[in-house]
Amino acid sequence: MENSNDAEGGAALSIWWKYLLCTFAALAPFGFVLQQGEGWHYFHVMAFLYSFTDFSDTHGTAMSGFSLIDPLSIILTGLLSSLRFLFVHYVLQHSHGLTSRRNVWVSALLSQLPFSVYVLGSFLSRVWTGLVINVGGPIPLLVLVGLIIDHFKGREPLTKPWKDE
Repeated sequence: MENSNDAEGGAALSIWWKYLLCTFAALAPFGFVLQQGEGWHYFHVMAFLYSFTDFSDTHGTAMSGFSLIDPLSIILTGLLSSLRFLFVHYVLQHSHGLTSRRNVWVSALLSQLPFSVYVLGSFLSRVWTGLVINVGGPIPLLVLVGLIIDHFKGREPLTKPWKDE
């Protein structure tokens, strides 16, 4: 009887981790851009379901606030954060012993790639504008949480020895 309770508790815990990781993948920010010139600044944080922007200049123009599920930016944020969901998938697969830790780590690195390429392209296009500060990059919060969970919950797949014939 104890084993069946442990199995049910393990299944409930597994479902809980699945929902937690998927929710965190949608809500955790995945990147930021900070640009500052003479008398103006622009700061933007992106997540899959929202973004935060802060902008002001010397002419008194200022804008700041959250944008929830913006139809125009959901395509861009979906592309830039798509590999995060692949990472979550591999973490969950590894917790069931269906994939290796190597796949989890490769997907963790790949999940940071789209926003890194986006920021690099942005920086290269702004080289000629004379910005004072141009900083940005991925925020690996989901990757850190996912790898911590994977460290404690992950199981390597069972390997079967070769049969001699």
